[in-house]
Amino acid sequence: MIGFSNGERKALLMAIKSICRVFWGPDDHFCQSVQNGSFLSPFKELSTWVVFNPPNILNQIRRVVAHYSNVPSFCSDLEETYVRLFISNRGGIVAPLYQSCYEYENAPLMGLAAGNMRKRFESKGLSLSEDLNEPPDHLSIALEYLYFLLETGWTEESGEFLDEAASFAADVLIPWMVQFSGRLAVEAANRFYALFTSLLISILEFIAANKNSATQ
Repeated sequence: MIGFSNGERKALLMAIKSICRVFWGPDDHFCQSVQNGSFLSPFKELSTWVVFNPPNILNQIRRVVAHYSNVPSFCSDLEETYVRLFISNRGGIVAPLYQSCYEYENAPLMGLAAGNMRKRFESKGLSLSEDLNEPPDHLSIALEYLYFLLETGWTEESGEFLDEAASFAADVLIPWMVQFSGRLAVEAANRFYALFTSLLISILEFIAANKNSATQ
């Protein structure tokens, strides 16, 4: 992973940062960047060396976005979908954004996964912002941690950090995201979040595949 070109490293980091942004929820600026196509730029670059599954996933995302005539209508529907899938729904939310909720059926917040994430932060001298009112095992926080491991590993040429990034992707994020993706598979009205989850899994599998070659 140290041998990646600067362009490849930048695209991978930008892709992780972008997916992190997806799961923080939509706002006008985010929706505008998705509709004008700029948001997908790092993924298009990655597609030359990361195998996406399905291969036409970027076109599928574009088709979802093209269904809307303007940014306000896209953003309104995306926000409704985000709330319904992840935050609050009368019939129960489809896919919580917290890893603790996947430990067993009807598992609550702040389970073992939350404690493990906090320990990971502390082992690297990190801490959550006091302004952030979220448990440490929120999906976007986990992706920010992955970003930190990769960026630090490449900046410092640290095989230790890069190996940890690959292990975190393989042992923590992929099993969780497979469960998460399975829950989102029932969503038919708006496939935006399901498609970005599939995109994320492809990227994580690429990172995980480099687990034993980080120092090469």
